[in-house]
Parts: sequence; C-alpha cells; structure tokens
Amino acid sequence: MKAATHTVGALAAGSAAVYLNWAPHAVEQDVFQAAVFIGSLMFGGLLPDICQPNSWMGRRLKATSYIVFKVVGHRTLTHSLVGTAIVFILTGLIPGLTGTVMQTGITAGVISHILLDMLNPKGVHLFFLYGIT
Repeated sequence: MKAATHTVGALAAGSAAVYLNWAPHAVEQDVFQAAVFIGSLMFGGLLPDICQPNSWMGRRLKATSYIVFKVVGHRTLTHSLVGTAIVFILTGLIPGLTGTVMQTGITAGVISHILLDMLNPKGVHLFFLYGIT
C-alpha cells in the first residue's frame, strides 16, 4: 500500500483509540499532546515498512532500511505481533506523559499498518518468529 493510505489508516486508528478511551486523556485536553499523538500515529503508520528500502520510510532511513531488509526480509518481523510488541516495549521506555502519548500513537499506527497490509493478497507473517519457519 501507499504511504498516504497508511497515514490515513493510522489517523483513523488514532481516532478510534481516542473514542474508545484507549488514548491518554491528555490528548483531548492539551494541544501539544494532541500534536505529539498525531505525529506518533503517522510515524507508527509508516514504521513497519522500514523493511522495504523503496518505501517512504525506507528512502528516508536508507542504511537502517537496507540492514533490516537483509536481516529479516519484507513483511516479516516488522509486520508481526512480535515486532509490534517490541515497538510497544521500546516506546514504553520514553519517560513521562509525552512518552505514554507517543507509545500509544506509534503502537496504534503500527497496528493499523499491519491490518491494512493483511488486506493485501500477499498478506503478512503475523506470527513471525525470527529463525522459526
């Protein structure tokens, strides 16, 4: 899918998270936190394609994208539950309320990306574990 599709999907996932009270309440009360949340959603919506050097994210982080692609391939770890858990844990290390807002936004964006790619005929390796086939 295109970067624009993943961005819109991430924003829709963020709207759902706010509606379902899964997002920190500061997102609804503080303009700065709302901006952080929206940026995090967009980043998370594009992050799984770091494994594809020709993607929007891959073109901006060429060296990282190339390494990730060579190590795990396309639509494997970065499009899996394990990859999502890793992103959730790593973003949980960001301190404070802004860290919580970023964690929620990035994770919601990643999940929306994976759900959208599941609609593609190629699908994703949702239960991918590196080294186990």
